[in-house]
Amino acid sequence: MNRIFIFFYIFIFLNTNICYGKDNKKNKVDLKATSKSLSKYVDKKKDPCNNFYDFACGNMIKMKKSKNESETNAFSLFIADLFDEKYYNGSAVLKKLSMMYNKCLLLMDEDSLTNCIMTVDDFGLYAYVTFFINHIESKKQFEKHYDFVKKMIDNIISVFKELIEKKDFLDNKTKKNYLKKIESMKLYKKHHENLKDITLMEECYKHFKFTSKDNADTMIKNMHKYANSFPKKDKVLRRKCIDHVIGKIDEGLPILLLTTENAFYDSRKNRYTINPMIFKDPYFDSRFPISLNYGSLGFVIGHELIHALDYININIDHEGRFNPNMTSWQSLKKYKDRGNCFVKQYGYEHKDIDKLDFEEMFTLKEDIADNGGIKLAHKAYKKHIEKKKEDKLKIPGFEKYTGEQLFFINYARFFCNSYRKNGNIKNSKSKVHNSDFKRIQNTLGNYEPFAKAFKCKKESKMVINKKCELW
Repeated sequence: MNRIFIFFYIFIFLNTNICYGKDNKKNKVDLKATSKSLSKYVDKKKDPCNNFYDFACGNMIKMKKSKNESETNAFSLFIADLFDEKYYNGSAVLKKLSMMYNKCLLLMDEDSLTNCIMTVDDFGLYAYVTFFINHIESKKQFEKHYDFVKKMIDNIISVFKELIEKKDFLDNKTKKNYLKKIESMKLYKKHHENLKDITLMEECYKHFKFTSKDNADTMIKNMHKYANSFPKKDKVLRRKCIDHVIGKIDEGLPILLLTTENAFYDSRKNRYTINPMIFKDPYFDSRFPISLNYGSLGFVIGHELIHALDYININIDHEGRFNPNMTSWQSLKKYKDRGNCFVKQYGYEHKDIDKLDFEEMFTLKEDIADNGGIKLAHKAYKKHIEKKKEDKLKIPGFEKYTGEQLFFINYARFFCNSYRKNGNIKNSKSKVHNSDFKRIQNTLGNYEPFAKAFKCKKESKMVINKKCELW
């Protein structure tokens, strides 16, 4: 298939030096790989106390500008490779989808061509997601990564529980409810297990009737009637296939969400999912020093855990049910007071948490999760190195930076790839998140250990004198 059309529909789709720690000889730290990774991003000429975004992301920004690169994620590139027959080239499903795209290419009218390609894109998404997850999880280090990350999660949850215990604005009953919720949270991997099932996916597409004799109009009509393709007796298969192919959901969640380099919390089930796509440079690598892994992936985990107790979820109990007694009215009032500090600091149009519109409320909960997430990850990192004594490694070219400074550098690197200093979250039309620059500046500006780590003066731009804190 012509590559220009492949990239057309993809964009429519997505609108070695090795050391060992003394007490951890199983985990190899590759100093050369770490140095190479940091060098791609960090602009050491920039002052970290003036603009940490430019410092941590500067080289990556310059590279993108010089190459005039647009943002294309790993999933988009993988789909292009599928049709270049680099993977799964014997798949009957891919052969069928390729024939369907070819039918679209026979259309002479531009609008009809575009509509046809978009319809096939939409119809084939489940197949692409299945192949992509299999590709990611087939890598040798995959299970080792999950084992490594599970230990990080346990450490971060332990820190979260300690923070809740120490919060004097929460009364004992509220603390007890919150602790029960945190202790009940589960790491959920079944979404990816469901979507990884190639046999099921192929069975779903087998029920779509399509032959080389069909024209594009007939093909599109049959795609719209896909739900009628199944025998009535096979209700379980029909439900799964309709959810995945037509609804593009798995257990109620968008399957495209499960291909991103991120994690998310599901309040309905009190569980969180970490997408395996995030197990890569710069977010996580088992060859990185522990400071880098806690700084980026640890922050992401902490951010999602905080969502369990954000303003929208504080009255959702450990089983995902609404419970007005989860938070006492005294604790809720103090919670709101602390939340209003962020409302004013981030410059929301409405200056009171109870008056925020729907969009502002969702942005606020992300801002608070950022501020809480960095604290959880940092405290968990400090707790880890106190036990393991693994923070003395010197990275070539970055010898002057301490492990703690590297932690904050890798926190900021989580935001570098999206390259949206003044925009909103990538691939999203709604302002669910503030700009990356603002997220980094305010989160670190509110967190005193950052200023201490980089010895930033009070008048520095990265220091906020009137700090906000909830967790």
